[in-house]
Amino acid sequence: VVYALLAKRRRRAEAIRRAPKGTVTIVFTDVQDSTHLWDVCPGMKEALEQHNEVMRLFIEKHGGYEVKTQGDSFMVAFQEASVAVKWALDVQEALLRVQWPEDILMEESGKEVLREGTSQISKEEGSGKYLFRGLRVRVGIHTGTPELEYNPRTNGVDYFGPVVNGAARIEALGAGGQVLMSIETHALLPTELLSECSFMYLGRFPLKGMVNEQEVLQVSSLSLAPREFPEIKRAPLASPDTAKNKVGFGQICESCSRPLMCKYCARDTASVVSKGFDTSRPPAKRLTLASVSPGIELGHVAAGPTLSTPRVPLRDCPSP
Repeated sequence: VVYALLAKRRRRAEAIRRAPKGTVTIVFTDVQDSTHLWDVCPGMKEALEQHNEVMRLFIEKHGGYEVKTQGDSFMVAFQEASVAVKWALDVQEALLRVQWPEDILMEESGKEVLREGTSQISKEEGSGKYLFRGLRVRVGIHTGTPELEYNPRTNGVDYFGPVVNGAARIEALGAGGQVLMSIETHALLPTELLSECSFMYLGRFPLKGMVNEQEVLQVSSLSLAPREFPEIKRAPLASPDTAKNKVGFGQICESCSRPLMCKYCARDTASVVSKGFDTSRPPAKRLTLASVSPGIELGHVAAGPTLSTPRVPLRDCPSP
């Protein structure tokens, strides 16, 4: 009995030693339309095995900690926020290179989507010509200090608390192939990573079962930045003062009814899509951010061929 107790304590100590502790970045993933794919695609079993192989290959490569899986969903913990982001982006790239079953590629949520101007004729061009191909995995990332507990059934560690709930809810906001993160995760990223990726500030969103709204960003590798996703439904503003001064994108000026955008969002104009400004829709999907911080000051977007056109400060808004 004493030997068994000591062995159990050693296993617990070793499991806790291997797991990330303190400030931890939690990542949740999920496959888009997996229920439908299981129903209509005989190749879904093979596809899921390929998906799991990719996920675990890069978990090992980046030193992540696989907390648990449920169906086609993964929960992974990382000690560093930057490593979690790199893992998520590497997974998105790697999934394009998988030799998916043909019936998966025939479905709407698994079909091949080429980059603009790329021909389908040459299969030798490799995965670089695709924006989407095969299973589409959405990812949610959040950073904080979760509760940690040893699980004797798995001989591993599980995490609990608001940080874990937040990561799961952020993942649920996204679409297949989209990587979303909290503002807390973004704040911990090093400058060199900010310059290597494409960031888009999406705004503040209510998360199911949670009191406070969460600021959310989208991140992608530069090669997959042209991916487009459905707009996420936005949260109602907390107060008129917040609406006028420090809110996310897609808001309307109460004085002149023109769309508002962060005055500093286009500092890296080379990475901003130059397709003009469509006043009929919120501008968030047009942006690539160099950096974002809470309480962004808003200004107007003047009409023009690019998003590098000077912004007008909100306080200088002309009367109607």
